[in-house]
Amino acid sequence: MPHVLPIASVIAGFKPLDNVLWHIAKHIWDLIFSFATHSYYLEKPPSVKPLTAPYFSPSRALLYASARSLSLVSKSFREIVRRHLFSIVQIENSRRFLAFSHAINDNDTVGQLVRIFRVNFLRSSLGAAYDNRMTQILPALTES
Repeated sequence: MPHVLPIASVIAGFKPLDNVLWHIAKHIWDLIFSFATHSYYLEKPPSVKPLTAPYFSPSRALLYASARSLSLVSKSFREIVRRHLFSIVQIENSRRFLAFSHAINDNDTVGQLVRIFRVNFLRSSLGAAYDNRMTQILPALTES
């Protein structure tokens, strides 16, 4: 069995970036979270993706799971990771579309974080509700 060195965070009393000024530590954590939660594949427009790529982009479920886990560590991590959690929104079914619609309506700061908004399901599955929800969502995404 290979010898595994202990991870720094497991050592009692260890606090990463504890001796660094908060505004610098926040920037470092932001870069780390960006790397942990970002997908360059999802950011590419469909026309740039290889011809062998599936019609629908891969799910962001793993990236969302990473962001959610990081946000549970502390209040400061939650604030830092929030930007990454909502930067690329990919909706793959009507249930998630409605959940995102509620998130936008419940918190007016969420829309400002969205850089890419991709809906990958047939809008006919929601009927007129899709158009009603979309007319509520789009202004929230375009406000500065």
